[in-house]
Amino acid sequence: MELKNHLITYGNVIYQKNEKIFPNFKEQVMTNYQDFAHYRQMFQQATLDRIN
Repeated sequence: MELKNHLITYGNVIYQKNEKIFPNFKEQVMTNYQDFAHYRQMFQQATLDRIN
């Protein structure tokens, strides 16, 4: 999920056969990223708690 978000944020489209595919992919990634934001934060906090 992090890789996909990085791709849509910083990546460049090199080739696309259909112009509708990337916008649909971008929308799906952004939706999933926001849906799991709470769980990502919980996981990151639990990891930091174990380190400290």
